[in-house]
Amino acid sequence: MVLATARRAQTAGALRIVRVNDALRISVGASEIAEVPWPESCPLRVEVADGELRLPGRAVRLRTGALENMPILTGLFTGLDIRAGEPPQVVVRTRDYATSWTARQFVAGGLAVALVCAVLILLARPRRRRLLASLRRGIRSAWAARDRTDAAVVGVLLVWWIVAPTLFDDGWLWVQLRAFDDLGKPDFYYDMWGVGLPLGYWIEWLRHWVIGSTSDLVFMRLPTVLALLGSWMLCRWCLHRVVSGPALASVRWTLAGAFLVGATAWGMTIRLEPFVSVLVLVSLAAMISFALAPRLAPLTIAVPATVLAATAHPVGLVAAAPLLAGTPKIAGWLRRGGRRHLLAFGALLLAGLALALVLSALDADLATRLADARVAREGDFHAEPWWHEYVRYTNFDAWGGGTAIRRLSLALLLLSVVAWLSRRRAAATGVLVLPARSVAVALVLLAFVPSKWPWHFGALAAMGAVAAAAEVARLVREREEPGWQTIRPLFALAAIGVVTFWLWRAPSGWGRLDLQETSWRSGFSLLSFLLLTSILVMAAVVSVRAGREHGVLEGIVGRSIAIVSFAVVGLTAVILIRDAAVTAWSPARQNLEALAGRSSCGLAHQLRGERNVSRLLADPETPTYLEPPVALYFPCATTPTIDGGLVEVPGLVVVQSRRRLLLDKRGNPFAAVSDLYRLRGIAHGPGGVEVLSVADGIPGFVRVDADRQ
Repeated sequence: MVLATARRAQTAGALRIVRVNDALRISVGASEIAEVPWPESCPLRVEVADGELRLPGRAVRLRTGALENMPILTGLFTGLDIRAGEPPQVVVRTRDYATSWTARQFVAGGLAVALVCAVLILLARPRRRRLLASLRRGIRSAWAARDRTDAAVVGVLLVWWIVAPTLFDDGWLWVQLRAFDDLGKPDFYYDMWGVGLPLGYWIEWLRHWVIGSTSDLVFMRLPTVLALLGSWMLCRWCLHRVVSGPALASVRWTLAGAFLVGATAWGMTIRLEPFVSVLVLVSLAAMISFALAPRLAPLTIAVPATVLAATAHPVGLVAAAPLLAGTPKIAGWLRRGGRRHLLAFGALLLAGLALALVLSALDADLATRLADARVAREGDFHAEPWWHEYVRYTNFDAWGGGTAIRRLSLALLLLSVVAWLSRRRAAATGVLVLPARSVAVALVLLAFVPSKWPWHFGALAAMGAVAAAAEVARLVREREEPGWQTIRPLFALAAIGVVTFWLWRAPSGWGRLDLQETSWRSGFSLLSFLLLTSILVMAAVVSVRAGREHGVLEGIVGRSIAIVSFAVVGLTAVILIRDAAVTAWSPARQNLEALAGRSSCGLAHQLRGERNVSRLLADPETPTYLEPPVALYFPCATTPTIDGGLVEVPGLVVVQSRRRLLLDKRGNPFAAVSDLYRLRGIAHGPGGVEVLSVADGIPGFVRVDADRQ
């Protein structure tokens, strides 16, 4: 063997040059690409670049399935005695692994942002005194309008901040933000060959200062908690404007229950959905204001909010739903305003386009971002066409949605759309259709998101809470319509009953480490289902006895949604708290220890095997590769870096199931570890967690250091 770029070149898809008799055979993986005579062709220059194998006088296209059809390179190997004679010379150049603006680009980008902001301000024409006065009035009115729903929402969010299980992707995002400073950009740390993310630079740059600077889960969640609290205040404001006149207690409690279902199902995560949800709500609030009083100022809020969301994450596309749902109102306003409104609206769209281009190319250029997007589409989970949207629903349970809360969150979104479609058009209820219509449009826009993960519904959860509450208010105000007030409530109650039964049959939990001593079936059992059914029947009886004074619909439908929502959220929290009270380790205990200022290595203290494994994990000189499901449970570990296009070889590897080891996937930047080194299990813990030790040397090879230029 003259040269190989991987230890197991044939199975790894690597370049391999072998001398056989009087020829050199060049292959990539198991496929032979070319053969040249030897030594007649000496000196021979072989170049592999841009997906081509280039030999003197000819070039051969490669089909490796790897990034840009290049061979895999985990190291350089030879069977020659390179200590004698003149060894072959090999030059390896990494792909562009980082970008940064030049001084001129930085000045131009800052000027572009300033000009876009100036255009938006000129179009909105805000008056400083009026703006400050409106802000003060809004704060005072919000404080005066507080009620028990606010206390319930804030209390549940604070409890959930501590006890919430982690999402599978949380570890993925945390390690990416930890590596932000090393790479200068957000990247695919665990897959896609570590290339940069095509979207989200502006928001990840902001978040990495907080999330990437700590190893404690409870502090990583602080930005999310603030985003959820801000979302709740926006939800209250939206409902106040959507429903003319004071909202009934059942409507307010429906809003609180639906909001908490979305927040607990998808919101307590370090993924971007909670932040996109805030921007979606800002867009909705602006369009509600526009629908009530058409003018340009609300549009100057809705358009930038949509741009910010769309350039933060692919699911941010749903922020355009309120704008699209309000298209009839916008068209009518343009028609009445004539050329003046048309020119102003055109200037606004151009400003939005300019803002999108600047945000997309922050710290890079547009060509680089498009190249990153092209690579991302080569992945298994980022290239689903829009007509495969059904996969999001058929695989909902299998891909992380199989819990009671997450099923209820999806059901509330769909029920609000069904309620809007089945409404009585002639009924003058004084309730805007914009929230439910926006949810329907957003569900359609989700089809154009190239991945189909169920947690993308988290971007719609807060808007869905407003839509659910608005449709309950519509039901209440339709009760005086002859005949219709009986049919729709019966369908609504039947739907709530079917959904509740579906929730209690949720097949799975939040993850393999969410519970240690208890089970979800112990809480979501037949007994608890019958108890909840009894409570719903009692609430219906009380509502019927209340009669016309309080409204039968208000008592039955509104209260039923609120009761089911709070029951599911409360029961989930109780199960988690009970398990945390009887186990030696849990995410909740780990969070409480961090709040108390006690140093902890999380799950490391519950591992069994070699005695010094906890000390090894806590050693900053021993980089530890943490797979995403368990990354947040070892706050003492030091993750390996990616520096200068090269990955740091870890000393330890922590996995949850060796059968699904990410290291074995070819697109993993750390795939060289499993190809080169021997992995040996040294400790194991609950949920299939295992700690592997990485051997110091490559078996059967003598290492020779290379020059790095």
